[in-house]
Amino acid sequence: GISTEGMTPTSIDDVDPTAFDMVISMGCGVSCPAMRIDEDWGLDDPVGQSLAVFEATAKEIERRLSLL
Repeated sequence: GISTEGMTPTSIDDVDPTAFDMVISMGCGVSCPAMRIDEDWGLDDPVGQSLAVFEATAKEIERRLSLL
């Protein structure tokens, strides 16, 4: 029920990798030749799952961010 109207994805080519103190991947052991990945949190992708799973994932992200 959240509108994404007017939102567009950002290409990694449009991101300045020096503009961040830390880059965290949410999962999949992602590596990116264009940007360093400081940590990989190994979270499961909630795509296609219930709203409760999305909310639980968001809560876990918030919890981990609060520890930084």
